[in-house]
Amino acid sequence: MARYNYLTARSWAARQFSSIPLSRPWTNNPHPVLAVSQSRLVAIAGQTIESFAFVPPKSTYRGGGTGIFHEGRGFMTTGRDLSRDVTGVVFLPDNPVFGGQDNTLAISRADGKLMRVHLTNQPATVDPDQRSGRQPQQVGVTTSAHYTHPSQHITHLSSSKDSLLAISFKSSYATATPEPGQQNAVQQGEAAFYVSSRYPWAQPETITVPGKPRSGYLSLSASMPFVAVGSSFHTSSASKDRPSSPLTIHGLTPSSLHQQPMAYLTGSSPKRSSAVYAISPASPSSPFGNSPQVVISGWFDGRVRVHDLRLAARTNNTPGPPSLSPVLMFNDPWLDSSVYSLGMGGGHGGYIVAGMGQHGIVAIYDARNAMAPSMKKSTASGCSAYSPNGHRTPVFSLQVESARIFGATNVAFMFDFGPDEYEGTSRRGVKNDCVIYPHAVRAVTEYT
Repeated sequence: MARYNYLTARSWAARQFSSIPLSRPWTNNPHPVLAVSQSRLVAIAGQTIESFAFVPPKSTYRGGGTGIFHEGRGFMTTGRDLSRDVTGVVFLPDNPVFGGQDNTLAISRADGKLMRVHLTNQPATVDPDQRSGRQPQQVGVTTSAHYTHPSQHITHLSSSKDSLLAISFKSSYATATPEPGQQNAVQQGEAAFYVSSRYPWAQPETITVPGKPRSGYLSLSASMPFVAVGSSFHTSSASKDRPSSPLTIHGLTPSSLHQQPMAYLTGSSPKRSSAVYAISPASPSSPFGNSPQVVISGWFDGRVRVHDLRLAARTNNTPGPPSLSPVLMFNDPWLDSSVYSLGMGGGHGGYIVAGMGQHGIVAIYDARNAMAPSMKKSTASGCSAYSPNGHRTPVFSLQVESARIFGATNVAFMFDFGPDEYEGTSRRGVKNDCVIYPHAVRAVTEYT
């Protein structure tokens, strides 16, 4: 394992990986979502669910890594009803009744349904010496519970330990055409916190969110648990009591979710509207320290911002919740695109990975080398690469591990930084290198 970790970290530093499509292209332009556990990857596009099993390595495999195998495909519903498209998926702690095999999921839909489901079939028996070529088996999906949630579009679902966070807004808000000057009055969403996924009948704790909420992050490991909510926010909604910020931090207690934010995380110029499409925690081994109080966010303006809630840097000197400036900001100066998805991991846990909104581009930033704007491959702090078969779509979802990046465009794909391709991998990949560019990375002080 030490050899595998060393070779993997070297591949990340050299920006060398295998680009591997994992599924066939999905039709009808769905917005796919991903969830990963210790034993499998699940991708859901619209109402189609794909399950990929992680295959243990052979004892003679020199690298020590695991392979991945497409174990099956299933369908959540029959027919094509856009309101039933899946918008979020997370793994839940396994119930021994269902075998304890990472087959318990929480799934959110566009019609506001929030459900607990189980993958009912057993994982396919895989011979690591056998190349894929057979048809995947059918995945059965069984719904075991419905959580209490209003009938409004769920845009984001996340979890922490045994708890859930659902971010939503009313569909009419997204489609209505308000009178001039009244747009902000109709845009309002909701964040719902479920204390335990084991009790679907329990009422969630809810707060209203101005604007159109798009992303969230639930942290129960912090010394002061909190919920981060990212939304589309217009500067005309700002007031004396609420600065112009689309990213807010709300305190959390065992019995309530606080409506009044405990902090506003700033990023854009006060004169410019923006939105936060993705939020991610730092990896446990990141250079920021093993702290759940580091919040990484992807913005409409194409920048990735890192905020540290442990710092007291403010952009305002007024009473009330502080407005915290980012400590680092990353962006590709050659790409005019929003950040759609986000994750952190990689070699030594020091890489921030952003899925962009155009051309299926994945941007990789080295947080440990943030102040090195160099065009040399050995010293450049970042790179970007095209995902397979995704040149015309955004990267809707990302999951980052130490050796692999899993993503979803119009296909599920994998960037494998491991020392060699595993023989059980379902599709052989193409060796790829990133396109190197100098980063615009700095400690942000211009808004103070």
